[in-house]
Amino acid sequence: MPLEYILYLGTIEPRKNIERIIRAFIKYKNEVNDDLKFVIVGKKGWKYDNIMKL
Repeated sequence: MPLEYILYLGTIEPRKNIERIIRAFIKYKNEVNDDLKFVIVGKKGWKYDNIMKL
C-alpha cells in the first residue's frame, strides 16, 4: 500500500457519486505532481461497469 493515499470504502455504484470523485482525482493528478494514490475498496453495485472504465 502506498504511503500517501485517498481511500474510498463503499459500494461501487452511481448513487455514491464515485465517478465524480474519480474525475476530480484525475484532474488533481494532472495539475499536481505528487505520489498520492486513490484506492477503491468495495462491493460491485449496480451499473458499476461504467465507473470501472474510468
